[in-house]
This record gives sequence, structure tokens and C-alpha cells, in this order.
Amino acid sequence: MFTVKNKKPIGWCPSVYRPMQTSDGLLVRLRPHLGRLTFVQLSSLCKMASRLGNGLLDITCRSNIQIRGFSTDTHHEFVAAIKALRLLDKDYETERRRNITVTPFWIAGDENVQLANALVERLHELPSLPDKFGFIIDGGKQPCLTDTSGDIRIERSKEGLIVRADKSIKGRSVTLETALDHLIEMAEWFVQHRMPTQTRMAEVVSDYDLPSDWTQSVPLSTQQKNKNGVNLYGDLIAVPAGRILASKLKEICARRSAKEIRLTPWYRVRVLGS
Repeated sequence: MFTVKNKKPIGWCPSVYRPMQTSDGLLVRLRPHLGRLTFVQLSSLCKMASRLGNGLLDITCRSNIQIRGFSTDTHHEFVAAIKALRLLDKDYETERRRNITVTPFWIAGDENVQLANALVERLHELPSLPDKFGFIIDGGKQPCLTDTSGDIRIERSKEGLIVRADKSIKGRSVTLETALDHLIEMAEWFVQHRMPTQTRMAEVVSDYDLPSDWTQSVPLSTQQKNKNGVNLYGDLIAVPAGRILASKLKEICARRSAKEIRLTPWYRVRVLGS
């Protein structure tokens, strides 16, 4: 079993375009859209991690994958291969801004998917935000990402969708059509009120009262999601401490005849069959 050492948080997040130098080489963070990879994409990714990196994958608390151990040359080869798999944003700025965690229990075409796709299209409308500033889209019948790190959340109340600032008990009632307008407005409020040292919404909410119409609706309670094995949502496979050999993850998914996988922020991988 691999151990993960506690490290002092850094002020920026690595990405595929902007790797981070670590003691075992360059580290990249891949952000699959909707947290989803097909088995073909996963298989190719695992092969590259073993051939070009050090063979380890880290599943992060924001449903991303970190791959370690690249050299400068193998990193360039990895970037080209990831582009061919259609897993990479068109440029660094889009990749940096697309800090979006979506419930792994989304259904094709549902409101979670519509909101995530629309937010990607409107990233350019957001103000300049700190690298770690993130968005949560958790609009299922019951939220499951309440404890996941994020700054602006789209959730559901008894009345419908809400947009909620992190650490605020209540959110603002919205519709599918207006949700992103209000999300962008909330991001602008954060930028207008934050001090230079403040990088997270919770810090600013602690110092300033939100507008009264932003704190009207209580989100639904969080559903249970932490058990492993087959459940109503498919297989949830544990990845202890979030770290696994790439070859092992591929083997597990192949053994379950996976058609696709979805990353979760709970050090688990959701495996969906054909």
C-alpha cells in the first residue's frame, strides 16, 4: 500500500499544460469533463502513465487524476497523446478556469450535464479568479458533494435549483435558464469583496453578509455515497488514499467489463458497464 505524505498546500494547481516539478519528476493533473472517461480513454491513459511516467495515478478530492514521474520529453509526448484522446482543453487558460466538479451520478442529458456544458461555454465570462476557486454542480434529487471542496455550488432545494456560496447555509433560487447568470454574478461579488490574500469564497462570506435574496432556500440533505460495491448507482471501487497503480486500475475496470468510469471526490471510482 502506498502512503501519501501530508504537504503544505500550494497556491496554484498543476495541469496538463502546466506541470508541477516534484521529487519524482513532473506531475500533471487531468480534469476529465464530467469526471468521465471511456474505457478506451482510461486504458490508453494507464498505458501512458506506465510507459511515460512512474505508473502511479492519484484520484483527487475534486474528481481529477494526477499522473507522476514525467520528464520534459515524456511530458511533451503525453500532451500530444492526451489531445488525440480528446481529453485536453484547447488552451491553458480554458483548462485553468475549468475547475468544475460534477456529481458522479449524472444521467446523460440531465440538468447536471446541461449546466456543466453551459458553464464550460461561459468560462470566458467569469472574472479573474484564484486558481483553487472551484464550482460544484450537484443538482440531483439529493446532493452528494456537500463536503467536497468548492466555492460556488449549484444544488437543489425543495423548490428547485439553487446557487449557493460556500459556507452559506442557504442559497438563491434559480432556474435552469438563470443559474449560470447568477453564478457569474456571485463570482463577481467574490472578486469585488475579497482581500488580496483571500482565495476562497468561505473566507469572504465570513467577512461580509451576502445579499438577502441569495440566502433564501435550504439545500436538500446529503445522500449516503461512501459504501463500496454494487449499489443503486453502479460499482463504487475504493482507491485507498486516492493512489493506485495504473495497471491495477485498468485491470479492475476490465474485470468488471467497464464501458466508462466516473471519478468521484471520495477516493472511489464509479464503474459503469455496457
